Amino acid sequence: MNDPIKRVERAFRHAIVYPSLRAIFRNRAVDLPIDLGSIRRLLLLRTDRLGDMVVTSSIIRRIRDRAPGVDMGMVVSHKNVAAAELVDGIDRLHVIGRSTSETLRALRDARRHGYDVVLNLVFNRTTLGGVLANVIAPHGVKVGQGAEKYRFYFNAMVTLERATKHMSEILESFGVQTFGPEFGGTELPYALHDNRAAARRIEDRLSSLAGRPVLVNLSAGEPHRAPHPAQMIELIRAILVRLPDPILVSSAPGEEGIRKMVVECVADPRVAPFPAKGRASFAEMVALVRRCRMLVTPDTSLIHVADATSTPLLGFFSTAYSLAEWGPRHTLAEVVLSEGDRPLSEMPVARMAAGLECLLARMGAS
Repeated sequence: MNDPIKRVERAFRHAIVYPSLRAIFRNRAVDLPIDLGSIRRLLLLRTDRLGDMVVTSSIIRRIRDRAPGVDMGMVVSHKNVAAAELVDGIDRLHVIGRSTSETLRALRDARRHGYDVVLNLVFNRTTLGGVLANVIAPHGVKVGQGAEKYRFYFNAMVTLERATKHMSEILESFGVQTFGPEFGGTELPYALHDNRAAARRIEDRLSSLAGRPVLVNLSAGEPHRAPHPAQMIELIRAILVRLPDPILVSSAPGEEGIRKMVVECVADPRVAPFPAKGRASFAEMVALVRRCRMLVTPDTSLIHVADATSTPLLGFFSTAYSLAEWGPRHTLAEVVLSEGDRPLSEMPVARMAAGLECLLARMGAS
């Protein structure tokens, strides 16, 4: 840790913040496992990204299957609420993060429900999850994970393997350690339902196309995971040679110019931007992926949407770690991994096209 600012920040946390919180949060130790059938009200904390929420739908399904009568709430953020709204089994959402006043209202509402047990599923921000759990359920049993220094936030801690396990397996392990071995079982696929209004808009848009489209997404959340537009132009041209289907090209909010440029460079009447103008909602993207013949995308939340909708997938990953923890799990998929964890923008188009051929062969495409 060479950054002097980070050294000062770390010293401040360990010398002042953690001791102060340790004095405030006096959580007595509780032995695991907890009898899931004895819980009246259960709260899950999941405030990170859209893709994380999609993957979490699997453990939500398992909890609902094992305890159909439990009252289950979830604390989410403005960043992932659009995915949470499409997950079945949650009785209520407490949305934080849009503004201080909205966050305080959400926390007060969550506290009023008197949750018996809180599971912190925010793995990369243990302090955030710990503070939220204690504010919402000061007398409830709070279960978390992380380093020993964070134990004071929780009544019980689980131990998770993050380096080699897929996130689905990590969540399953969290559940088994918390509720006992009977909680486990055959892994349940992710599941997202359609928003009816969004699905109608998508069906109206697709009604003008000659066949089910191939969806090509250009964007990823981080530069290392993002392809270069020139790569995707060549890959779209390869798809046009191999398939008669229309192609829709999507991108993240703020990258509409790249989407427009790629479509113009390909210059084929079968290729169109989606949406033609403005931005698509997450619910619209889920409805679209569900109705596509195939999804082509770098490592982003749409990987998990394809999993949840059983849509064949051609995915591009830049790191073996990301593939191990976040790769496709349930749908027919072909994955191409960068050599030596190099940026995706350096992947040869020939390797991307070879992945396309492998997927088409597995799909039985001529």
